[in-house]
Amino acid sequence: MNWLNSTNAKEIGTLYLIFAVFAGMIGTAFSVLIRLELSSPGVQFLQGDHQLFNVIISAHAFIMMPGLVGGFGNYFLPIHCGSPDMAFPRLNNISFWLLPPSLILLLMSSLVENGAGTGWTVENGKQSKLPLFVWAIFITAILLLLSLPVLAGRCHIVPALNLAICWKHFLNIFLESQSAGNLIKSLIGLQDFLMLRKPAELLHHHMFSVGLDVDTRAYFTAATMVIAVPTGIKIFSWLATLYGGSLRYNTPLLFVLGFLALFTIGGLTGVVLSNASLDIAFHDTYYVVAQMGAVFALFAGFYYWTPKITGRTINDFLGKIHFWTLFVGVMPRRIPDYPDALSGWNAVSSFGSLVSVIATILFAYIIYDIFANQPVSSNNPWAVASYFTSENSFNENESETSTTLEWTLASPIPFHAFKMLPAQS
Repeated sequence: MNWLNSTNAKEIGTLYLIFAVFAGMIGTAFSVLIRLELSSPGVQFLQGDHQLFNVIISAHAFIMMPGLVGGFGNYFLPIHCGSPDMAFPRLNNISFWLLPPSLILLLMSSLVENGAGTGWTVENGKQSKLPLFVWAIFITAILLLLSLPVLAGRCHIVPALNLAICWKHFLNIFLESQSAGNLIKSLIGLQDFLMLRKPAELLHHHMFSVGLDVDTRAYFTAATMVIAVPTGIKIFSWLATLYGGSLRYNTPLLFVLGFLALFTIGGLTGVVLSNASLDIAFHDTYYVVAQMGAVFALFAGFYYWTPKITGRTINDFLGKIHFWTLFVGVMPRRIPDYPDALSGWNAVSSFGSLVSVIATILFAYIIYDIFANQPVSSNNPWAVASYFTSENSFNENESETSTTLEWTLASPIPFHAFKMLPAQS
């Protein structure tokens, strides 16, 4: 009952991780169904029901998502910030408990004749057909979210503020365009404001095939291609860091390298798909590569932070086997059927699905092994004494090999992480 009502971010993060493992097993089962259907051309296990195939694709995509942000985000974000807890802890609690019924509804949709068979595109209604009143309400809601907190703060901070002055602030915020502009810039800063506009500027690069006019497609082609510049900088920055570093190829680093490889492959296909003309030909084909690298980043976080969360070490040998089986076993799954000429590679991909199942079973055993057989973890299991010029200068609790606050705390992290809030030097 304590966990049901808990508002502690670490306990809520743990619930997210447990839920993510359970949901990930279901998602893996869905991926096996997908590959069994694609093991040979023509109708196989789903009796030609392509709508059900798309429902399984949709459910598989959504089920694999919540662990990274909800789990590790809740657990470590307050610690990294030196904060006692997340803001709005009760809202944080209910946000998790909305997930289990959501999962049940998502799974039950596969039993409905017209379930959520959107594939991974999840196309919404035509925005151009929305009445102007709906757009007005939508924009008003955004303006209220930006304006009302500032209005409430202005009326609350000054105790002697009378109603007339409060109304003056109210009218300044809602009716003066210059005030609204300054409000936005004061809330989030000019650079952040420009960054928030970036997703809206690139929205349509997923919609080249829906009949946009030539000028719009030309603009979004150019804007999407520009993304390759900062993305390339990120990749080369990561590679240069790896090249110049002193690496230990333990399990978390292997999953990081796997993420880089898959992220780069997906990004290279994205450069071609950013061209509106080529996208017409490649849209809805196997050339469109999903970002499987996100799953590898999730496992990297799991192996890196599990000793800190559980207070137990991990079996690095089993973790490496898990990495290689999963890395070899990842496979595409997009179209419910294909010509006989493509049966060879699809058979290889379906075999990869079975390899991924073996990796998932091994992962389940690794979780059991952590709690049943592994010794108690030190405060920082990733610290390296030889990093220092003198072995005697090494202090595990104040290791300079890690720069974030969680490694200065006991393992597992206490319920109240900080007796007093940390201060920056």
